[in-house]
Amino acid sequence: MTIERDTHLRALLTEQVGRPMATRFRTLAVTAVVAFVLGGGMVGGALSAAAGVFAPAEPPARDMPGMVFDQLLDGGHTTGPLATYEGSDEIALDLGERPVDATGIAVYVQCRGTGAFEQVTGGQSSTGTCDPSAGFGQSTTTPPTDSIVSIIPAAPFEYTVWAQWIATPSPAEPSAAQVAAVADGTITDAERADAIERFTTCLSGSGFDVDIDTTGDTLSYSSTIAAFNSGVISRCLEAEIEQVELMWAAAQDNGIPR
Repeated sequence: MTIERDTHLRALLTEQVGRPMATRFRTLAVTAVVAFVLGGGMVGGALSAAAGVFAPAEPPARDMPGMVFDQLLDGGHTTGPLATYEGSDEIALDLGERPVDATGIAVYVQCRGTGAFEQVTGGQSSTGTCDPSAGFGQSTTTPPTDSIVSIIPAAPFEYTVWAQWIATPSPAEPSAAQVAAVADGTITDAERADAIERFTTCLSGSGFDVDIDTTGDTLSYSSTIAAFNSGVISRCLEAEIEQVELMWAAAQDNGIPR
């Protein structure tokens, strides 16, 4: 099982290494016949991959927004009232004045019909294609420019949408060890191994275990859903290995010897 993260970190590194540019949205795809695992089961991720956390079950639709939003908060919380719409037409939900602590907007669209749509979340546009087995969770990762969430079907189809302001933590600053490792523009296997060790130690220090797989093109890892939802995974990645892995992966792509 995997947890979906739309970071695609390798693609973010082009000519410079530093803090990766934030993606405009964090997204999750949800099917109607599966549910997010809310227990302590193992889930995984990769620094360049995006996937979802699922297990057989179908919770009531009214429970889905909270389950989806939990996967998008990165250890933060929802804030302000929850807005919702159920129907088949174009809709613009106004979330109202931005709460003081809000950093973004989370939206979940549950498809009950079939069709394409445009979604505008706080001034940021995306598109999707619905069928009755699909749902789309999304949160902004750059500051919204307004409080409106619009769903614009290409042609009418049945759907339900929930939207709410969210407050997510600021990214962790790179540790001194990570800064030192990337300073010369080259990552050795030993430096990468050290970064992986710091990442696992960071997690264990917060009470979470993690399994690491370095056999693929990018670093893969698995931990509990609680670890992902707490935001600890993100904080430890940002602090200890994110920039190291970006530089290391780019070197593999370019055939640069280590």
